[in-house]
Amino acid sequence: MYCRSMRPGFFDVPIDNLRASPFLTKYIETYITDYRNAVIVARNPGVVPRASSYAERLRLPLVVIHGEERDESDNTDGRNSPPLDQSIVEKRCTQIGLELLPMMIPKAKPPLTLVGDVNSRIAIIIDDIIDDVSKFVTAAELLHERGAYKINHCQNQRRIEHKCT
Repeated sequence: MYCRSMRPGFFDVPIDNLRASPFLTKYIETYITDYRNAVIVARNPGVVPRASSYAERLRLPLVVIHGEERDESDNTDGRNSPPLDQSIVEKRCTQIGLELLPMMIPKAKPPLTLVGDVNSRIAIIIDDIIDDVSKFVTAAELLHERGAYKINHCQNQRRIEHKCT
């Protein structure tokens, strides 16, 4: 189970927490040829504790992807209020006596930044769950642009949704 605090509500018997990391590290050592020429990649800063655990066990360097690639559709997907009609804005501004100011500030996207070196190395992306494939594709493209010649991905859970293929 993903959330430790929710486990007791699902089971009437004692359960053990089985960790995937020993199996995944053994898999990396066994099946990724030349894994000593690899780096462990944390796809975002929130994954750093888990990824650093893998890096320590495998004695490999740790690389972190920082920043976020957001769609331009953030304004229309319901997370933000719709923009005000310009006639309402002009009417309110003239009645109050204020100069017209832009109501919506253009959204600033923090660029994806790679902290560490992956040039001529195998990149092993570590994460706990896949919920949006596009984020992993973007991370893989960034790693490829920075010189990683092979990219692998390890995760211990998956969430299957209708949009996830």
